Amino acid sequence: IREEPYITTIEDYRNRIDVQLSGYALKGRITEVLKDWKSLLKELNESEYFGDNIDDTGDVTDAAERITKGCTTNEEKLNAIYDWISSSITCSERNTIYAHESVDDVLESKKGNCAEITFLLISMLKSIGIEADPIITSTRSNGMIQKDYPIVSQFNHVFARVMVDSQYVYLDATNNLRPIELLPSEILNVTGLVIKEGEPEWIKITSPKASVYFSNITIKLFEDGSIDGLIDDTYYYYGALNARVDLKDKNDKEIAKEFFDTDENGLTVDSLQVFNKEDIDLPIKLTANIHSPSYAMTNGDMIYINPQIVHRTEENPFKTKIRKYPIDFSYQRSFTTNINIDIPDGYEVKENISSKNLKATPNLASYIRKVKVLENKIEIQAKFDIMVTQIEPKYYERIRSFYTSFVAAQAEQIVLAKKKVISVQGTETKQVDTPVSNKTSAMENK
Repeated sequence: IREEPYITTIEDYRNRIDVQLSGYALKGRITEVLKDWKSLLKELNESEYFGDNIDDTGDVTDAAERITKGCTTNEEKLNAIYDWISSSITCSERNTIYAHESVDDVLESKKGNCAEITFLLISMLKSIGIEADPIITSTRSNGMIQKDYPIVSQFNHVFARVMVDSQYVYLDATNNLRPIELLPSEILNVTGLVIKEGEPEWIKITSPKASVYFSNITIKLFEDGSIDGLIDDTYYYYGALNARVDLKDKNDKEIAKEFFDTDENGLTVDSLQVFNKEDIDLPIKLTANIHSPSYAMTNGDMIYINPQIVHRTEENPFKTKIRKYPIDFSYQRSFTTNINIDIPDGYEVKENISSKNLKATPNLASYIRKVKVLENKIEIQAKFDIMVTQIEPKYYERIRSFYTSFVAAQAEQIVLAKKKVISVQGTETKQVDTPVSNKTSAMENK
């Protein structure tokens, strides 16, 4: 058994035994500690470190009313309280389901662990009449929940379920870079237990939001193999969240290296602009002017160029032939790239990359690429999608084969050739165009 990409934790698949005290005998009398999940709910609701820590009175009420002043709907109030907590209260990043400080203390110190911040959120919402309950879960790196017996130690995170306009929404206010619509990726595709009176209620935690980016790349190619260009990237949802995390505390040089693999691609970023870095409710945008003195390869009258200047997948992440546990992507992914290349005067496309329509069935992943040559310009539109968050082992070979084809497609090069020049009646010259060939459909192009 070994670590593999896109997995929760290897401990989910390693044989092991977890134990917890079930009861004890004292002078012949047996006392049960926790016999079922209903007992766990009761214990947590009555615990001073959990249920008793949710307090919708005093300073909490005053703060909630002040924050929501001017809000007319519950949705507006919810957004106002979430934004204030996520931006004002610093999370210690310690994962636990227990609070050691009261909500009043957290309000005063402006810091707390994930449980303390969640209890403050729930307390504020309850104080203004919005229904909210805590949910305990285990993060992806901590391992899957075993439901056979109420082992408390398997839980390490708590967040909130809130009722707004007769619908449940799920909130985690522990990160000031994450907007209200996103949950931490560490708790996606896991199981959570709602802590409230009554029968145990289990929920599967998922997100309808994906990691999305659009990249527009404009390149001017010169005869010596050098390039000048503009990269315009826009990131949405989990893509924007991941980008903000990567951008944090980095200078322009570090950002360029992180996002555009400048060292590996031999690129120099002349200028870089980042938009909406601080406004977490908007997509994040990066615009970079780039150049390279030797990006394309030259050989005599030929130029060889890989059009996927940046964001290229260079190797298949799925290397083993057999995989016995599922692939878990956390969230769906959608990447769209538009590339425009101006070729040098006097050159033409001798070998073009081919259009592609790769699919991993049933509806798991796809890569669609369309290629056009218009006079001295090459236009490429490509879209890569992962449509599911989890893939069963029985489909592993399909996704592995898909990635192999996808990586090969992104490695393809365009070959340019100098137009032939022949003498016509002594001094007159004429350029003769050679036909464009395509690796997969040469006859059709001819």
